[in-house]
Amino acid sequence: MQTLNHSRHEALWGSQGQDIIRNSSVLVVGSDNLAVEVLKSITTLGVENISIVSNERVKKDFFFLDKIIPKGKSKVSGLESCLKECFNSMANIKSYNSLASNSLLTSLDYDLIIDTTNNLTSQNISYNMAKVKNAGLLTIAAGLNHREIDFYNQELRPNANPVIKGYDGLNQGIIISNLFAGMAVEEARKFLFKRNIDKFTEPITRYIERPEEVEQNNNSPFKEIEYKNIVKTDLILKKRIFHDLSAKPFLNRVRKIEDYKIEETPVLYLDNPKILIAGAGSLGNFAGIMLSNMSKGELHFVDFDSFETSNNVRQYLAYDSDKYSIDKRFKTHIIVDKLSKINPNLRLQSIVGYVGSELNESILKKTGLNKSEITLINSDWIAKQNYDAILGCFDRRSARFDLSDFAYETNTPYIDAGSGAEPTNGAIKTFIPGKNKHTLSKDFNFSGFIPDPKKVNQELIDHINTQRSAGRLTNGQEFYVPGQGCGSEYNPGSLSMGNQVAASLMISELRRIINPNIYGDKIVKSVKYSSDLSKRLEVMAWA
Repeated sequence: MQTLNHSRHEALWGSQGQDIIRNSSVLVVGSDNLAVEVLKSITTLGVENISIVSNERVKKDFFFLDKIIPKGKSKVSGLESCLKECFNSMANIKSYNSLASNSLLTSLDYDLIIDTTNNLTSQNISYNMAKVKNAGLLTIAAGLNHREIDFYNQELRPNANPVIKGYDGLNQGIIISNLFAGMAVEEARKFLFKRNIDKFTEPITRYIERPEEVEQNNNSPFKEIEYKNIVKTDLILKKRIFHDLSAKPFLNRVRKIEDYKIEETPVLYLDNPKILIAGAGSLGNFAGIMLSNMSKGELHFVDFDSFETSNNVRQYLAYDSDKYSIDKRFKTHIIVDKLSKINPNLRLQSIVGYVGSELNESILKKTGLNKSEITLINSDWIAKQNYDAILGCFDRRSARFDLSDFAYETNTPYIDAGSGAEPTNGAIKTFIPGKNKHTLSKDFNFSGFIPDPKKVNQELIDHINTQRSAGRLTNGQEFYVPGQGCGSEYNPGSLSMGNQVAASLMISELRRIINPNIYGDKIVKSVKYSSDLSKRLEVMAWA
């Protein structure tokens, strides 16, 4: 296990914000799929004081990533061990093999309760204890494909009743659990920041890229940001939110309608598809983990990047990437290795490849590989593969535009996903043969949820160091440079919460492409998640 690298988080909200997260205490009630995904996300966010309460025992061997919690073991005990082993061995994670009770919850310390149980008794106890302890409460309930989330705090939302009826005894689907976990942990972060807003005492110094903004800032490329002001404008949940991923009417996917009958379709019945996952970063990780729940199928992962330490808070399968030899540390190699352990029935292929019409020579320098060792992913190559669908999981804009062109030329369904930060967001757009008039690169404007893929260069780093040496900037000042590559200490890029949501939306629509007889053929044109939207999701249908 590597130490979690939170440089990307600190580039957004500074060390003060990360200290708030680290020192906060969160109680997670439950141990089903929702709880598991919430626990992964809350731990990698950086919370180090976590209590888990549930009396469930493992009914059959349970996979936590590629780790097995054996049948018969206390589920929360197994989760505690896995969270420490995979993410943070020094974290104060404690499991309690018990039903939630007033006496147990009275004895624990927490700033926030996340109740994932679907159980009314448990939710009422959590509600009561949130009042007693002046804590926040996120109540989450889910079935196979639908869910609801509510929030209570006596200061921020005192009139809420977060007890959610109608889910008792329902199984929690893996896609809806990932969707909800991403959203819930973002809601948790916002609450913890608001609860500790007075701890944001120092401004964050950010680098300005745009010339017009530099000019407005007295020709200085640096400006100080009071992150406290951003926390003040963060939108907490004002009302209960409902989503149904399986709903055939588009409106019903984001709004609960009276007398509407929810249909519980199978979560991942995809009938042996062949899918290309282009990009093995955070989005590709989440997509691969969810698709590992298929009974059978063929998944090809393509990327040329290797794992870096800054990846491990977003790319969960990379938790022990430092154990792999240098030549085995490519993202695609590690994902395929891990997924083959989770589901040996899948046919998996790792492709060290570059998406584009021609190979960029700089890639050879970056990877240290010969030209013959990198596969060129172009229209001709894709045409020979006969994919049922392509998932675009790259953060590089040019690769995504090329990929959408190749999908159009080969008549292959394509789903593109992207995410960003401040506000935390994620989105998907679809290309369906016969529906799109143009390729995605011509038909859609991606700006707004895909950061510019410019790379922070040595000149900028030298410039910052020069400013520090001249006494204009102190060593303690922190920097955020918007739109940089994943490896930069000055860049936040996307967060795991937005990636988790976007990947869930992607897999949900993939089901309709592969098996419309079960999931319906009403595929969305686009879905956008943003933590500052009142319903958190916006859906755009095909005309």
